[in-house]
This record gives sequence, C-alpha cells and structure tokens, in this order.
Amino acid sequence: MWSMRSPVRTGLIWASVPLIGLMLAVGLAMLADWLLRPSYPDTTQFSSTTETLIALPGALAGALFFLSLFVAPSYLASAWHAWRQMKRLQEPGGANCIAEWTVDASAWRRFQAELRKGRDKDSDSALSKTALSLCDLAASSTGIDIRVGPESVLVGEHYVSLRGGLSEVTQADFESIPSLSGPDYLAFLSVIEGHSRSLGSYAIEEIGLIVPVPPTARAAMQQVVDHFTPEAIAALHARDRRRARAGCLLNLTLLAVSLAMIAASALFDAYQIGWYGLILFAVWLAWLAYYLVQALIAMIAGFGPMIAMLRRASRS
Repeated sequence: MWSMRSPVRTGLIWASVPLIGLMLAVGLAMLADWLLRPSYPDTTQFSSTTETLIALPGALAGALFFLSLFVAPSYLASAWHAWRQMKRLQEPGGANCIAEWTVDASAWRRFQAELRKGRDKDSDSALSKTALSLCDLAASSTGIDIRVGPESVLVGEHYVSLRGGLSEVTQADFESIPSLSGPDYLAFLSVIEGHSRSLGSYAIEEIGLIVPVPPTARAAMQQVVDHFTPEAIAALHARDRRRARAGCLLNLTLLAVSLAMIAASALFDAYQIGWYGLILFAVWLAWLAYYLVQALIAMIAGFGPMIAMLRRASRS
C-alpha cells in the first residue's frame, strides 16, 4: 500500500525538476562562456580558479539534470496512476466507487488527535506510515470526503492505493490502540512476511490505513467490508501479479526487438533499421532504469518500517 497527496501537484513538481535542472545547466554554461570570454584575447586571461568557480555549478546542475531523468519518471508514473484512479472515484454514481461518506471537521480533528496519541504512545506501533500520513491532512469547513474503490481509497485529496499487501478490510478492533477501535473506524490491514536468522519466518500485520466512519455511514462501511472478501483480495493480488508479468514480458520483447533490429542492420547494411533499433534499445534502458530506481526508492523508504516491524516481531 502506498499513498500520494495531491497527485496533480506532485506530478507537476516532478515534471518541473528535469526542466529546472536543464535550464540551470544551460544558463550556467552560457554565463560561464560570457564571463570567461576575454575582451582582449592576447592580453587578458582568466585564471583556472575563476574558471572552476564559474563552471563547477553548471557541471553539478547538469549532473542533477541527468539524475532527475531516472528518478522523476517513477514519481510521474505514480502520479498519473493516482490521478486516473481519483477521477474514477470522483465520478458521481460511478461503478468504481463502492461506498462514500463525509466526516465533519470536528470529528476529523478528534480522529487525528487519536492517531497522534497512538503514534506518540509507541514508536513501533502497528500504524503504518500511510495511516499516520493522515495526521497532517487538514479538513475543510465541510469536512473530509472518503471514497472507497476496488483498488484505492480517496481521503479528501489524499490518494491511497490498496495494491500490494492488503490482507483484510474490517471494523477496527485493536488491543494496542483501543481509542481507535470500535464501529466508528474502518481498517485496511496488510501483512508483511519475511525471514531472518534470529526470528526465522515471520508475518507481521500492520494497519495500512484507518479512517473514521460516522454513525450515519455504517451501512456504507458494511458495503466496503462485504466487498473485500478473501476471494476479492486474492483476485486483487492476482491482478497485480498479471500486471507484473505483462510488464516483464513487454520489457523483454522490447529488448529482443531492438537487438534484432541492430543485428539486422549489421548483417544487411540496413542502417536506418539500426538507428530505430538503437532508439528502442535506449527506451529499454530507460525503462530498466525506471524499475531499478523504483526498487531503490522502495528499499530506502521501507528501511525504517522494516526495523520497527522486526522490533515488534522480536517482542511477540
């Protein structure tokens, strides 16, 4: 499960990062050329120290620009997916929305206070980072609209994807957090399995997301619980696996086609085909870099929660 606040704004920010890096690199390079151009080439020369001080920022901006080309696409793809899902959930009477309700501003602030208490009481609590991200989500005067779909939840403008790890959707009932238990809360649970030398195989359940439910919306909450049966959750995981296999197959097909085109250009002197093959090969490299950066980001982002979960597992 992962979340994103204001996907449109996030997408625009990440789309601007490469553009800003490119503008800085080009601007500093042009500035360096202008400043280092001597008025009298035969008599005036700038020192190497001056050249370094002017050219180094341009080199750093260029390096950051090329680095952003590998990092930004991952966030842009996530923002695009989140925006499309948000639009589907916001369609009035759409089939993609299982249930929806509104939490008034005062009830939302009380819910946030309970979330903060659960976070401050135990730093290794079962509340996930996605669940705790609601602590900073401000409510408007009309409250917070909550919409639940087959693969995602929309809390105001905060998008939460249910793909990856969802194990159960149920009325909240937690001994460790009694203030967030009862019919007024709906919980989306996830299970993370792993293995370590000291603990052996383990499975840790955490609260991926928890949202308040007003008394008038308990029927809507029951619709959500009835929808996410074990069979429906298994089908959701099966769709994720099919998408992963399709992406892997498409990636390998792209590599095979590009290499075949390059080989054909070398054997039959078809240079135009070879250039197209090089372009496809470059696209394959960019795609591969996108997956590697995604894995790196997931590893860095999950390092802290992994330590917390290992602590909980060692105490249980």
